[in-house]
Amino acid sequence: MLWDLPPTNQENRRGGTRLKRKVGQLSNRDIMYEQTKNKGLRIGKFSSSHLKAASYDITPSIIAMSSRTGMLETVYRESKYPFHHYIIVSAKDSILVVSNEYIHVPKYIAGHVVSRVSKVVEGFGHISTSIDPGWSGAGLIALSNPSNKPIKVRVGTSLHNVVPENPLATVIFNYL
Repeated sequence: MLWDLPPTNQENRRGGTRLKRKVGQLSNRDIMYEQTKNKGLRIGKFSSSHLKAASYDITPSIIAMSSRTGMLETVYRESKYPFHHYIIVSAKDSILVVSNEYIHVPKYIAGHVVSRVSKVVEGFGHISTSIDPGWSGAGLIALSNPSNKPIKVRVGTSLHNVVPENPLATVIFNYL
């Protein structure tokens, strides 16, 4: 049982103490600590506003492809806000969106990516995938629109480093 685990510091045979490896889900403090370690968890384009109590929100870039047509999606510009961009996901289509964040996961951490409730409420299907230990790269998120109407998704642009406060998914990290 989890609560029967030995204390963090144990005495070794020589009488000294050694730090026992952490286990379980990473908190926001653990994620911040891992960012400072030499070979720890790395999140490129890290934003503290996307760091939650026990997870990190990832956001969509302007790179997206329709699974139905196999073509890149058209990126539109908001008329009122010229630096805000969006993509339209057609009815009954799925798109693959590259995240703005680049993630490097060390060998002692794994993660899983889950839907944001706000995206499911808008009409998208659920997202659920895993991140293996030692994986590095930008996230590739599949957004499925099972409805009969198109759905608008705000996306970021690397041209002006505008990252929308419109997360697609949440990543939960775990020590192994």
